[in-house]
Amino acid sequence: MNDLLFLRPLLRTVLIEAVAAWLIGIRNRKDLMLVVLVNVLTNPLLHLFARIFRMVLSGTAASVLVLAVLELLVVLAEGWIYEKGSEISHPYRISLILNMCSLTGGLLWSFL
Repeated sequence: MNDLLFLRPLLRTVLIEAVAAWLIGIRNRKDLMLVVLVNVLTNPLLHLFARIFRMVLSGTAASVLVLAVLELLVVLAEGWIYEKGSEISHPYRISLILNMCSLTGGLLWSFL
């Protein structure tokens, strides 16, 4: 079961961000595939580092701050990859929007 700890959020993120990307107009197959592949790279790293910091730090405020910093780093890294490897216009803005969608969707999903 522990093996699935990274798989569930990854699948949820890929699904949410791929649908969100399509809805905001990213229809090029190469660019949509890049959205998926970027998440396959960054999502497990985000969860790994978040888990490590949760073991080291205590308290909700520290966890929220660490998650905010990690999410910002993911947005910047994904935006950079989109800028270098795609036809996506406004790559950092798109990265921010997609990550906001997956973060919000993940939070809503956890309440279901």
